[in-house]
Parts: sequence; C-alpha cells; structure tokens
Amino acid sequence: MLLFSYPVNASSFEFHVFPTYVSVCPCTAVTPQDIQMSIKNLYQYPDTYTFTLQAPSGWVSQIQLDAALDPGEEKAVDLFLVQPVCNTPPGTYTVTVTVTSGMTGEKESRDIVIEVLNCYDVDLYVSGPYRQEMCSETMTSLVYNMNIANNGKYVEELELSADKEWVTLSQRDVVIAPGEIKDIDVTVTPPENLRGVQKIYITARSKTSYVTDVEEIELVIKDCYNFDAQLVQKEVSACVKEPVTFNLILTNNGLENDSYTIFVPDWVIPSQQTVDVPPNQAREIELTVIPEQKGKLGFDISIYSSSDPQMSKTVHASLDVSECRGLAIIASPVSKDVCKDTTETFEVSVKNTGSLEDKITLTTTLGTLDKESLIIEPGETKTVYLTVDAHDLEEGNYSIIVKATSSNKDVFDEAEIDIKVINCYDASLQIIPERSEICSCSTTNYEVVLTNKGELRDTYTLRVMNYYLNYTRQVELSPGESKGFNFTITPPMGAQPGEYSLDAYATSEHTSVEAHAVLVLKPAEECYKLDMKPSKESVVVEICNATTIEVTLRNTGEKETAYNLSVSGPEWVSIEPNFIELQPGEEGIAYFYVTPPLGVETGAYTASIHAESFHGSFHKNLAILVVSNITEYEESISEINKTEKEEEGVKLNATIGENITGLLVGEEQKPTWKLIAIAVITLTIIAILLVRFVFLVR
Repeated sequence: MLLFSYPVNASSFEFHVFPTYVSVCPCTAVTPQDIQMSIKNLYQYPDTYTFTLQAPSGWVSQIQLDAALDPGEEKAVDLFLVQPVCNTPPGTYTVTVTVTSGMTGEKESRDIVIEVLNCYDVDLYVSGPYRQEMCSETMTSLVYNMNIANNGKYVEELELSADKEWVTLSQRDVVIAPGEIKDIDVTVTPPENLRGVQKIYITARSKTSYVTDVEEIELVIKDCYNFDAQLVQKEVSACVKEPVTFNLILTNNGLENDSYTIFVPDWVIPSQQTVDVPPNQAREIELTVIPEQKGKLGFDISIYSSSDPQMSKTVHASLDVSECRGLAIIASPVSKDVCKDTTETFEVSVKNTGSLEDKITLTTTLGTLDKESLIIEPGETKTVYLTVDAHDLEEGNYSIIVKATSSNKDVFDEAEIDIKVINCYDASLQIIPERSEICSCSTTNYEVVLTNKGELRDTYTLRVMNYYLNYTRQVELSPGESKGFNFTITPPMGAQPGEYSLDAYATSEHTSVEAHAVLVLKPAEECYKLDMKPSKESVVVEICNATTIEVTLRNTGEKETAYNLSVSGPEWVSIEPNFIELQPGEEGIAYFYVTPPLGVETGAYTASIHAESFHGSFHKNLAILVVSNITEYEESISEINKTEKEEEGVKLNATIGENITGLLVGEEQKPTWKLIAIAVITLTIIAILLVRFVFLVR
C-alpha cells in the first residue's frame, strides 16, 4: 500500500517524502531504497539543514545529521535507516522525520507509517484439556493433544522440546508450511513417587528464524481411593422365619469412582454384591436375614475396594430372634354411598398385637392407600387412609378388601368396606344444528344447550370454539336445569372453502362433556354461478350496417348477485344494459350490438362479453366476420356449394358409366379454364376466412 506525499513548504525550504506508508517484516530495515526524501533551499542564502528521526522505543533508527544547500539547490536525503526489532508485534507504527533550517530555525516534520507484518509467527497450543489428573494407585501414561500452527509467511523448521525427562513428544523436529497446522502428541509417564501438581513446559523453537513459543500443561497426581462402611442398625430384634433387613451405607471418600465387593455368610442376602459409588457420594445396600431359630445371631460384613484391593473394611451385625406375630385391622366407615366422579377417603387402623416391631404390608382391591407399608411397635396402632376415586367406576355396588400382612407373610388380617357408586354429577351438551352449509359473507346461527343431568348443583366452564369464534363463560345449573346460548357465524369474503369444526366443551370439577358440529363453507363457484348464452356465437356483418345478438344471462348460483356488463374487442361493439341484478335461478336479457363503420377493414374479429361481480367474473367470446358486400359474400358461398355439388355429380357418373369422357351430365359444358380459375380463387379466399373464423370461434 502506497500513500503519496505532498511537499511541505516553509518560507525558506521545501521538504519531500515519498511514499509515507511502507510494509516490512520484523528485523527488516527501511532505507532510502524504500522511501525517498529530498530537501530544496528556497532561501536566498546558502543554508545548512539538520535532520532528526523519532522511532518507536527499541527500534534501530539512524539518519544523516545535516545537509548544506546553496540557494535553489535540491538534495536527496540518502543516509537513513529504520529497523523494527525482531519481536515487534504485527501492527502499524509511526516514525517522524524533522528538518530544521540553520539560517531561520524553521522546522518541518513528516510522519512515515510503517506496517510490521506477521512474517514469522508460530503458535503452539493444547487442543484438548491442558490439565489432567492421575491417581497414584493406578499410575499410567497420559497423552495431551497439542497443535502447532505456522501463522507466518515462510516455511519454518522447528525443534520441539519438553522440560521433563518423563515427557515424550511424538515429533521432535517439525517442518511446517505457512498456514499449516500439525498435531503433536505429548505422552506423560511420571515416576511412581511423584505427587501433587506438576507443571510441564513444551517449547517450539525455530531453526531458521527468531520465532519461539512455549505452552504449559499440568499434571495433577493424587491419592484417589478411600471409603467408609457403616450399618444403620447394628443390632435388631427379629422373629423366627421373618425377614429382617440391615442397611449398609458405603461412602466413597476418595477422588475417583470406585467399585466395592461385599462378602457375607450364605444365609445373608445382599441387595447388591458389587456397588459402584462416585466420589464424595454414598450408596445404601440392604442385607436381608431370615433367621430359622430363636436366640442371638451375629455375622461379619467384609467390603473390598476393586481399585485398591489392599483397602478393606469389616462391620459386625447381630440379631435377637424370638417368636412374635399378630395384627388387627379396622376400617371406618364400613359402608357409604359415593358420588360418581368424586373421591372418598376411608380411615384404616392397623394394630401390632405381637411382641416385636413388625413391618406391615397393606394392599387393597380398590382405591389407593397413602402408605403401603408400616413399621409398628408392639401394641402400637397406626392409621392409614384409603382414597377411592369414583371417576372411572360404573354405577353400582362394590366391596373393597383392605389386607394387612405381617413381614413373615403368614400372619394377616382383612377389613371390608362396602360402597355404592351413584351418579351425582352428569351433564349433556348439544349443538343445534350439527351441520350447516353456507356461502362466504352469509350468516348461520347455532344454539349450544347445556343441561345438568345430575343430582347436585354444579358449576361448569363452557367453551365454544371455531375458526371465527372463541367464547368462554361460567355457567351454574341446578339439577335438571338447561341453558341455551346462541351464536352467529359470518365467514368473511375470501374465506377458504371447506369444513370448519364448531366445538363446545363444558367442564366442572366433577364431569366434562363435549359436542361438535360442522360448518361447511361452500366454494364461490357453487354459490355464485352465471350461465351466459348468446343467441348466436358468430355473425357476418357488412360495413356501415348493424346487427344485434340477444344474450341470455341466468343466475345458476345460490346467491343473489349483481353483474356489471362490458365488452372488449373492436371499438364498434357494445352491450346494453351495463348492469343487471339476478336472483338465484332468475334470467335476464342483454343486447350485443355490432356496428362496423366506414373505413373498417374486412376480415375476422373477436369480441368478448364480460359479466363481473364482487365474487367473480364470467366471459363469452363471439366471432365477427366483416365483409364489404354481404350479397357478394353470400353468392360466393352459394357458388362454392354449387361447385362442390357438380364435383360430386362427376364422381357419381364416373362410378356408374364405364366410358365417361369428363362431360357434365345434364348440363351444358362450360369452358374448363374458367371453372378452374373461379374454383381456385373462391376456395382460396373462403379457406382463409374459414380458418380464421373457426379459430376465433374456438
């Protein structure tokens, strides 16, 4: 990039610098070969000029000290040097050259912009995690994924190194082109006694330039495995042949996920033999024992770490086994009428009549218990609640059995509850009519009737929805009461034809009903149709004469429609009236006038009749043949028909007679050349006219 300079004029000298913008690499000097400077003495006496050069800090900068010039003399400043240091970051920098007159003391300065390019640039970086962790118990090798990128302009030969002896690089010498990125694997294999955070420095140093880059990675070596084992209850009371459960909690106090194996006697059943526990978390394992005889029993539980087999824990458990069983269950109330679509709650009391704490399991043949198991002390009574949801039950009588079972499965008791489900809440919803067919811009009325058919007063949320309607309100009805709601729907012009649903929903806390109807919006072509029939679809008219065609218009649609009548075609065609309004099935008459004036060319023309309404438009094409003399036209048509009949006679005689000479039978023979000439000319004209006429009629 070059920026052109302009001379700096003082009263005594003129100073030129060109160009004022240059681009270089770091460590590259800017000299008079790159920038030309000159000074001219405009003073009337000889003068000596001194030069100073101001460059960024650390740069090498030199310039000749002075120059002596006679009046009018001009010299080049050819002794100067500006060199960015090798580690100068890419960017633009300003160097200022100042000239001072020895005679007058006047000073002039010029700025030179030097762009330092990114000529040598290597980036060494970690493409994966720069920090990794390793457990001292399972020390192995880890790999760091690194990349080296050449962001400069030249090929670089790089030497890679690490500051640790136990670090191995996949490549030591790398040749990398500009813009290229290469992968480097750094394998770390620390010695066994090493612990803590280890900082590792990887260095990439160029063999051909000043470029060097260093990247740091970290390895954390730590003790990862430790755990604790505890029993929630170390000693429990049990009954003969009744299962009892010990809860073992394993807590991983280490830094890594670990797996633990549990060893117990054969008659102790763990819920899991092997347990995975994340660091700083705990897992609970159930140990089930079914004692076969009364007395004191004890056993040891041993746990081993799979990650560090030398690490283990042992806990001891004991049981006091005795003969104990017994329970009783009572429900209240024992019978009740329940409204359909409601819920009822019953109280169930369970008493432990045995001598030891017992875990009671509860089941029911209908409904839901708020608790399915209870732990009850001897002589203690606990209460649970049975909820019966009658929403999905049919009307009628139901018997509910609630069963309480002891932990040994052999002891149980049952309570019976009788309920009668009755329909207390019911409703019906109806839309009248269920189907309606209309045209756009027409109106249809619906009535939505909601009836409370239940035995209790109820409040409903009524919602009526349609593409053109969204209605919601609260409705409160007594038993047997009905309320109707009227709605009017008027689809606008341009509404898409098709079927639209009208949906009604009535919802209360106890019941919900719905009803649906259909609104059919007919297409415009069914609602608005017109049959347009002219008395004839083609006409032959002589210049300066007029003819009239009667046009019958019949509304074959379903809606009253007004039409604007117009014509297109030659300017000498018209229609009357210009406006007509028709009821469904009604007919109207319009008159199409053809009046070709003097000067109109003879030939075939097309005219169109247009009937346009707000809902659509209808068109009818008419063919018009304009002739100069209708009598001659009719005679030529007659002559053609006559000639065709004579040709048919010749063909007939040629078929009957065996020695026909070409004479016309029953007529005086006419000169052959005249007949041929008339026939050819007439047929050519008529053929052309008929082809155009037929095309226009189509």
